[in-house]
Amino acid sequence: MFKKLLLIITSTILLSSIGFSQFNSFYAEGGGAGLLFSLNYERMLTDNISVRVGYGSASAEEEGHEGHSHGDEGDGKITFIPIGANYLIGSGNNKLTVGGGMTMVNTTMEYELGSLSLDANFPYATAGYRYQRGTGGLYMSFSGYAFFIKDLITEETTMLPWGGFSFGWTF
Repeated sequence: MFKKLLLIITSTILLSSIGFSQFNSFYAEGGGAGLLFSLNYERMLTDNISVRVGYGSASAEEEGHEGHSHGDEGDGKITFIPIGANYLIGSGNNKLTVGGGMTMVNTTMEYELGSLSLDANFPYATAGYRYQRGTGGLYMSFSGYAFFIKDLITEETTMLPWGGFSFGWTF
C-alpha cells in the first residue's frame, strides 16, 4: 500500500513539473510532518506552490509485563511518509508558508507468537517561516503543525500541536 501510494505521488510530482524550471529542495526535518525525523524532497510547481514527500523511520521495542516473558516481547519498526503542499507568501528569500497534507504511519512488530502490523493516516495543517534563496543554496524553515488524530474507539478527532525545524539545500 505504502509503496504504491509513494510511487503515485512521486510520479505525479515529477510529471506535473516537467516544463517548469523552478527549484528542487532536499532537506532533513526534525519533528514536523515526519513526527520524529524525516528526509524530504520538495518541488516548486509555481513561484508560490510547492509539494513535498518524505521518509522517516524508527525502531520500536516492547517489553513483557512486569519483567516476565510470556511471548509478548517484540521488536519492530515504525515508518513515516509525510506528503503535503505549501503556499508561499512573500518576496525575496524570506517567506511565510501555509499548507497541509497527510502523514502515513506504518508500525510492524515481530513477537515470538507472531507479528502485528498497523497503518494510520494523520492529516495535518502547517504554518511557518522559510528562508530559501531564489538562486539556490541554503534552505531552512521553522514550522508549527496541527495533527488531527482520530481515536479508534470513540471516533473523536483530537488536534495535536507539533513543531518542526528543517535544514537542507535548494538546487
